[in-house]
Formats: sequence, C-alpha cells, structure tokens
Amino acid sequence: GQLEALKELWVSSDGRIKAGVWECTEGQFTADRTQIAEYCHIISGSALIENEEEESHRKIQGEDLLVLPKGWKGKWTITEQMRKLYILSES
Repeated sequence: GQLEALKELWVSSDGRIKAGVWECTEGQFTADRTQIAEYCHIISGSALIENEEEESHRKIQGEDLLVLPKGWKGKWTITEQMRKLYILSES
C-alpha cells in the first residue's frame, strides 16, 4: 500500500551520478547501497533509518542531511510522508 514517486533531474554523461526528487508515503522497505552511495537532503516528512550491520538507527526529518555510504544496507520506516532530494554516486 506504500506509494512512491520519483523525478530524475540530472544524470552525468557517464551515467555514474544521478540526482532527483523522491517522495514516499508511510510504510517500510529495505535499501541496498552495496553498489552506490546516496546523499539525501530531507525536504519534508520523517523516517527511522536502521543500519543492518551495526544494528543502529537514526530518526531523520525535514531539513536533515543523510549520507548512506557505498556498502550500506538497512531498513527505512517512513513515519510521515517524505520528500527528499537525492544524489546517487557509483564513485
């Protein structure tokens, strides 16, 4: 029942870096960043981010900056509909 929307705004000429806006309704999902790093500026909403390896978690909300380094795996629990600006980088 979770709804997502994505608008890719820019892609580097070699396709290794992408930027865009993402929005998602409340719910849970797992994320795997083993091949790519993600840099997020949370525009609105809130979520709990759980790191699979360290079994740690962090609450994020509007105006926060979140960095998920290459190799990160974990779970997102969106507690209030979220919108973020993201940059994905393979390098």
